[in-house]
Amino acid sequence: MRKLKVIAFCVMCVMLMASCDDEKIITVDQLPVAAQSFIKKSYADKNVVVVKKDSELFSTKYEVVFGDGMKVEFDGDGMPIDVDVD
Repeated sequence: MRKLKVIAFCVMCVMLMASCDDEKIITVDQLPVAAQSFIKKSYADKNVVVVKKDSELFSTKYEVVFGDGMKVEFDGDGMPIDVDVD
């Protein structure tokens, strides 16, 4: 009986953690100020197509996709962490 409770608890924990992962589309204005400034300064001539906010259990990341396929990923504070040029 004790093993069953432990297994049930573990399954519930995994389900809770999986449900915390949330990705949604936002606007540029909803990015952290640091990310907005970086985009305006470095990529003012590019067209932003989509901005995604990825909220996980302990962190948040943002991904900005430009019209030419280029992507910039930001951490929760708006600091750039990855640039992907296609």
